[in-house]
Amino acid sequence: MDNLFTEIPRSPQFGEITHMTVDISWKDDFERILKTSGGKPMAELCMRGDGIEDWQNIYKGYDVHFTKKNLESESTYRFRLRFRSSKGTGDWSNELVAKTLSKVRFYKDKLLIESPLTGNDIHRTVRQGDAAKLREILTKNEANIEAPDNLGFTPLMFAAQRNMLDMVEILIEWNANPNTQNDTGKTALMFASFKGNLECMETLLESGSDVKMADQNGLTALHMAADGEQTRAIKLLVKAGADLEARDNSMGWTPLLRCAGLKNNGNVDVACELIRSGAQVDALDNDGKTPLHNCIINSHQQLCRLFLSYGASVELITKNGYNATQLAESIGNTKILQVFKECLPKERGDDQ
Repeated sequence: MDNLFTEIPRSPQFGEITHMTVDISWKDDFERILKTSGGKPMAELCMRGDGIEDWQNIYKGYDVHFTKKNLESESTYRFRLRFRSSKGTGDWSNELVAKTLSKVRFYKDKLLIESPLTGNDIHRTVRQGDAAKLREILTKNEANIEAPDNLGFTPLMFAAQRNMLDMVEILIEWNANPNTQNDTGKTALMFASFKGNLECMETLLESGSDVKMADQNGLTALHMAADGEQTRAIKLLVKAGADLEARDNSMGWTPLLRCAGLKNNGNVDVACELIRSGAQVDALDNDGKTPLHNCIINSHQQLCRLFLSYGASVELITKNGYNATQLAESIGNTKILQVFKECLPKERGDDQ
């Protein structure tokens, strides 16, 4: 690695700090490296709130300053900087700490401190369903529209989950990000999909919600709609371009595999909608199980009948070496074996 990138950069410098913004500059470091190396270094800037363990990437590029917006007032934030080039990646600078201000105004030549509006004010107003008050708060452009509540919900997530269409529309109008993710990676669209809140879903999709975005477990909005047993939501998501074969991170389950794999699901209408939309009835998970295998394990008898009617294979073998009949026999699932007895001659012929 080049020597330029083994030296720890000086801490970035603060410019203007307000009750909701912090301006940060690294011009001196940038010019020093540019002069010495002859090439533009790329700056990476990270931030974390006081008491928060994880760093958040807030800027990556070739500029020499950045203004972080939509911060909470009277709150402490920590920043660090490093540079990257074709010659390598440098170390992080020492942390630089900034505290946002209270709102300052003058009245009759006296300096007054007025607590600015915060994300809590938005959350409170959304919960109350007060559209006029919400517009009033947002018009002042003081509060962070993306501020999470104590459960990690942004105002838009809360409104979408509760089917508060008017709140969703106002928040979107004021540029709430429909693709913001909470601590587990879930978006407003995912929450609305689980509940089957169709009008909220439509509004979110029209405003740019990424229908293929996944949470930290690999679950998409389509997985959530299947989990919530929301057939109309499934239809809407598929029309919007949802991936029917998207897989979660743990078992490699598609929405159809998940429908069959969850003990408390097994919803025939959900599975039927997924299959009619193009889901693979013989998709394999990480263990080599098909939706039919999952049906057997969870004793979803009616779902088993559905899969057989759509041509599900009883001969595919799991990584443990079981086809569908062998799996049912190994766990003593006589009810599923009876389903096979009733359905297979009709669907497969007597050679099974």
